[in-house]
Amino acid sequence: MNSTERPRILIVDDEEDICQILKSYLEVEGFQTVLANNAKQALELTSKKNPDLLIIDVVLPDMDGYALARELRDNEKTFLTPVIMMSARKKDYKDKLSGFLSGACDYLTKPFKKEELLASVTKVLSV
Repeated sequence: MNSTERPRILIVDDEEDICQILKSYLEVEGFQTVLANNAKQALELTSKKNPDLLIIDVVLPDMDGYALARELRDNEKTFLTPVIMMSARKKDYKDKLSGFLSGACDYLTKPFKKEELLASVTKVLSV
């Protein structure tokens, strides 16, 4: 990302309403967003759109978010792309640890607050 480009964030969640909420929160702050509703689509979009950050739901229809994050870490083109995991599960130690072990930089619990999301994104992207 060069200094004139707005950071591009790929949102991966099979719940359309969550995607739209995230999109609206992020775009009003100047971020570009791309939406995917499953892991396969996320992998395709990652190679085409080269996002600066991925926000990945843990529960996806075709592969869990942890596996998707690990697959991104195993790819030489995406292994440095930061990931924020999110889940509607209670913030329990094992879920959070699984997120970090799969390569996530942060872990958000749904329902999240707009300020929490923006603080996490800003921290991870250092913008």
